[in-house]
Amino acid sequence: MPLFTLTIDKAVPIFMILSGYVYSISAKNKSLKELYSFPIMKKKFIRFTVPMAITFMLYLSLMWIGGKPLTLFGVFKAVAIGDYGMGAYYYNLMIEFIFLAPILHRILKRFDTNGVILIGMLNFIYEVLSSAYGLHVALYRVIILRYLFAISLGMYIGKYRERKISPVVLVTMMVAGAIYILLPYVWEYSYRIFTYDPWGRTSMVSVLYAFPIIYIFLDGCKDYTSKTIFGKTVERIGRASYHIMYVQMIYYFVRPTFDKVVVNLSALGYFELIVNISVTVLSGIVFEMVLSRVAISLTKKN
Repeated sequence: MPLFTLTIDKAVPIFMILSGYVYSISAKNKSLKELYSFPIMKKKFIRFTVPMAITFMLYLSLMWIGGKPLTLFGVFKAVAIGDYGMGAYYYNLMIEFIFLAPILHRILKRFDTNGVILIGMLNFIYEVLSSAYGLHVALYRVIILRYLFAISLGMYIGKYRERKISPVVLVTMMVAGAIYILLPYVWEYSYRIFTYDPWGRTSMVSVLYAFPIIYIFLDGCKDYTSKTIFGKTVERIGRASYHIMYVQMIYYFVRPTFDKVVVNLSALGYFELIVNISVTVLSGIVFEMVLSRVAISLTKKN
C-alpha cells in the first residue's frame, strides 16, 4: 500500500539518518585515531552485540521447544545473514556502521557538502554494480553500503547543526523522493537500478523523501529538551529503540501461538495496534534499563 510505503516502510533509512546524526554529534572534533580507539570500538561493539546475543539465544530456545532446532551451520547462517526475525539484519548493519562511520565522518569533515555528494556517488555505484552483477539478495540486505547516502545526510545535519537548509531544497527533495517511491503504484514502473524487492522502496532515492521529514522534525523539536515531559519521553524511547526492536522480534515470533492459545489479539481491531506498541515499547525500555544497570555494575567492579 502507498501509505505503508511512505511511512512504516521507511523505518531503516530513517534509523540510518538518525544514526549518522547522533554519531556526528558524539564524534565532534575527534581525530580518526580517537574514533578508532579500542575502548570506544569495544564499548560500541558490546552495546550492539549483547542485546542481539540474548535475543538470538531466546530464539534458538523457542525453535528447540517448537521442535525445529537449528544445526551448527544453521546457527552460523542465521547470524551471518540476519535470518532469525524481522529486522535481525540490522545488527549486521550496525556492526559495519561502527567500523565505517569514522571514515564517513572524516570525509564530511574534509569535503563538507561535497562529501555528502561523494558518499552518495559511492552509494549509487554500489547499487549499479549490485544490480548489474546480480549480488545475492541475502548478502545485499546485510551490506551497509546501500545506506551510505542516508548516513552521510544524518552526519551532515549533526555536524553542521547551525546551518539551515532552504525550504525549497527540502520540498524539492521530498517531492522527488515521493514520486520515485510511488512510481510502481501509480505508473506501474519497474525499477531498473534499485531492483531488489522490497529494498528498492528503501533505496538511496527514497532517502530524498525521508530526509526532509527528519530534518524538519529535528529542527522543530530542538526546544523540547530532556527537561520537558515530551523531551524526556522521546529521549527515553530513543535510547531504548535498539532494544525495542529485539523485543519486537520475539513478540511477533510468539504472537501466533499466543493468539491461538490465550487470546486472539488480531480480532481486537485497532486496539491490537495499541497493545502491540505498548507491550513492545515498555518491554524494550525495561530491557535497556536492565542491561544498562548490569553494565554499570560490572564497570564499578572492574
